[in-house]
Amino acid sequence: MTIGERITLIRKEKGLSQDAFGAMINVSRQSISKWEANISIPEVDKVIEISKKFDVSIEWLLGTKESRNNTNDFSEEQLTKIEEIIRLITYFF
Repeated sequence: MTIGERITLIRKEKGLSQDAFGAMINVSRQSISKWEANISIPEVDKVIEISKKFDVSIEWLLGTKESRNNTNDFSEEQLTKIEEIIRLITYFF
C-alpha cells in the first residue's frame, strides 16, 4: 500500500472530504488529491502532523511498518533521518 493509499484510507475512515482533511493540516484540497493519487508526497512536517492528528505511526504512513499504532517517540536524529528518506523518495517521483 502506498502513502497515498494510506492517506486515503485514513481520510475515508474519518468520513472527511479532501477539503476537510486538508483544512485539518493546513493544505489545499489539491495537495490532498495529489498525495492520494501518488503524484506527490507530503512534506515531512505534514507526515508528522497526520501521524499525530490521526493517531497512526509515521512508519505505517511511509509503508515501513504494518502496524498502524502510533508509537512515534522519535528523537531529533530519527526525525532527521525520516526527512532524508522522504527527500530521497521525492527525488524519484
